[in-house]
Amino acid sequence: MVTFEHDDQTSTLTCRFSGELHTNVCMQLDPQLAAHISSLMETAQKSNASPSIIMDMRDVPFASSFFVRIVLSAVQRVGRDRVSLVHCNEFLQGLLKTVGLAELLRA
Repeated sequence: MVTFEHDDQTSTLTCRFSGELHTNVCMQLDPQLAAHISSLMETAQKSNASPSIIMDMRDVPFASSFFVRIVLSAVQRVGRDRVSLVHCNEFLQGLLKTVGLAELLRA
């Protein structure tokens, strides 16, 4: 459902999601992501860097509204300009645009 990759050099956390992110799946992913973000924040603080999060959605055909909550939580932790969603299909692009998060979309 998700793999995490920390790059301590750039203080970047890359989250590669896969499968359909229904509410029950997102409920399981939420604490995992929160733990990885906490680790990222600690590492970034030690190196006096600005942390960033990349959410790779290449293998995600569907995401529930609970996933939007996950994205918003990440934005609250690291800042709106430090979270990017990449490789989103049309459904995900539409979802993010509908909830006012279109600026997080990247190619």
